[in-house]
Amino acid sequence: MTDTPVEPPQPNAVRVNDAGLLEYFDGEVWAPYVDLQDDDPGPLGLVIRGDSP
Repeated sequence: MTDTPVEPPQPNAVRVNDAGLLEYFDGEVWAPYVDLQDDDPGPLGLVIRGDSP
């Protein structure tokens, strides 16, 4: 087996963690993305909806 180096994520990369929460990479660590509001399109056009119908 060869050891291939893993590139660190780019700053502002976004992912969904194992718990299902949205996170972004701030350049050093993965941080929770808490600035998105319900039903408000984010910078990427994402819409986060609550559990209520």
